[in-house]
Amino acid sequence: MLSLSPSFARLLVAAALVRYAAATDYLIVGGGTAGLVLAERLTEDPKVSVLVIEAGGDGLGNVDISDIGRVGAAWGTDIDWQFPTQPLKYANNRQLTPSPRGKVLGGSSAINGDVYERGDAIEYDQWETLGNPGWNFNTLIAAGKKGEQFFAPGASDNIEYVLGDHGTTGHLPTSYGGVAP
Repeated sequence: MLSLSPSFARLLVAAALVRYAAATDYLIVGGGTAGLVLAERLTEDPKVSVLVIEAGGDGLGNVDISDIGRVGAAWGTDIDWQFPTQPLKYANNRQLTPSPRGKVLGGSSAINGDVYERGDAIEYDQWETLGNPGWNFNTLIAAGKKGEQFFAPGASDNIEYVLGDHGTTGHLPTSYGGVAP
């Protein structure tokens, strides 16, 4: 994979923006899950043009992405931002590294072993408690379900699930291990 210095990468982005800005309705910075789903939603209107810029490569052919049995193999490589945490007060001010974040098309979802999970209700409800009205478990789960396209397992898969816990018409395909097309 081609590796660019940060200053040269910024120059390329600036050149692309100058070239395409007039013809682009929306610019999305980051080709992770959220950025790509947003681009897909926006382009449902054929009159809308969207430019997605991603700092990393496309990841095509990288077995550390495509083989979920290699989960963790991409961490600490050129497709991981390798961000350290902030100093942690209750860990003697240590910084933990890496805190894996995908620097590749697909973002962190590309390097997390195909794991899709939601937080616990109390975690979401704390956002509202901290002064963010409407940011709670019920509203966030409803928004998440709107974006989800759940592929239910077949009877022979012997997996228990509650269909009502999932969305079925969104742009982000989810399933239980190997069920999605």
